[in-house]
Amino acid sequence: MKHENIWKNYFTQEQIDAMIAAAPEYVDDPDCPYDPNDEAAVRAFWSKAKITFPGEHPHQKPFKQNKD
Repeated sequence: MKHENIWKNYFTQEQIDAMIAAAPEYVDDPDCPYDPNDEAAVRAFWSKAKITFPGEHPHQKPFKQNKD
């Protein structure tokens, strides 16, 4: 038995094109620490990032008990 596709496109291609055309070219977002369109700013921001592998987050480390 073939199931019905549950994904339906609620917008026509014309509506999508109109929404994209109406979108502003640039948005000054005060919550963003850098301009995502400025490659140098992106590299500078992410150069300070620290990679945390699974199990290495401080909240994932086992609790150490004192043996006193």
